[in-house]
Amino acid sequence: MTVVFRLEAGGPVGFGHLSRALALAAWIAEPGAAVFWLGWPDADAERLVRAANHPLLVGGPFVPGRVPEASVVIHDLTHGGSLTRQRDIATELDAFGAGAVDRILIDGLGDLRLVTAPDFPIDGLVVPYAGGEHIDGARFRQWIGPAHAIFPPDLINRADRLRGLDRTGPDTRLLVTAGGSDPHGISLRVLDALPLVGRRMETRLVIGPGFQPATRSELTARAHGAGIDLVDGAAGLLDHLAWASIVVAATGLTKYELALTGIPSVQLSVDDAHARANEAFAALGSATHLGVVDRVTAADIALAIRRLVDDPPLRERQSNAGKKAISGEGAAQLLQAIGVAPRARQ
Repeated sequence: MTVVFRLEAGGPVGFGHLSRALALAAWIAEPGAAVFWLGWPDADAERLVRAANHPLLVGGPFVPGRVPEASVVIHDLTHGGSLTRQRDIATELDAFGAGAVDRILIDGLGDLRLVTAPDFPIDGLVVPYAGGEHIDGARFRQWIGPAHAIFPPDLINRADRLRGLDRTGPDTRLLVTAGGSDPHGISLRVLDALPLVGRRMETRLVIGPGFQPATRSELTARAHGAGIDLVDGAAGLLDHLAWASIVVAATGLTKYELALTGIPSVQLSVDDAHARANEAFAALGSATHLGVVDRVTAADIALAIRRLVDDPPLRERQSNAGKKAISGEGAAQLLQAIGVAPRARQ
């Protein structure tokens, strides 16, 4: 069996979709079954795929003949740029033919959706988010809601221990993570805020694989001067999630990892579309969402961090709300449903 992951990563798209695809591929029990097809060249994305030892195709037309042995195709490329290509993506999927290949599409929320009609040429729709909507009258299977969120095996295998950690103690350990590329400058805005918090904290800041060199240099200089530890995001966040008591993050896929592991957080959206898509997640009560980063001041961020530091009951409520909402079984359940044997949980 061959499972083809079709996605786009790097640049303005970031690495969230790629991280999720790599996480799902890591659950496939059969060695060598996953093939990755990146829509455009990106050195960092290609390096991440090759580091996981998956065959890789880059660019060119997405047609069945390039991977004739494919039995499942998983599309995970819903982002602002791809929404203008809805018809082209439907044509790509239609070319694989109903019944010949199981065509699964992982979609977004609200304005960030590719699938809005029941006749879209797919066999399965995954919307692994709070606020996901079923498509009425559709023949394709649907997996909707945060119970279907996808996490890598190493996180799930340590999830029980991470969920049992006390995040309400007096020592504040702050982790700042703004995704793989942070094109909207969330990390720098948080650095502006930290001197205003007025509380003693240990701080780690994650540098993603797609950060621009100028951003890396500025973050490095400022973090060094403030006694902040820099973290290589390409090496993974698992150990840092175990360390942190509070996180400041972008409202990307990381927020589901924070909810799963019960880590209280302050979150920022990169634009209005992401802020609207985040409304249902914010209603879970597992995080403090401040809105679109361009309209949030350093003082706003500092106040939100200070409130979490000073209010252990609030941290406990956020922690419990996240753990209640997210089960961590989404990846294994999806693979089983499409006939792909998953690895056993350790």
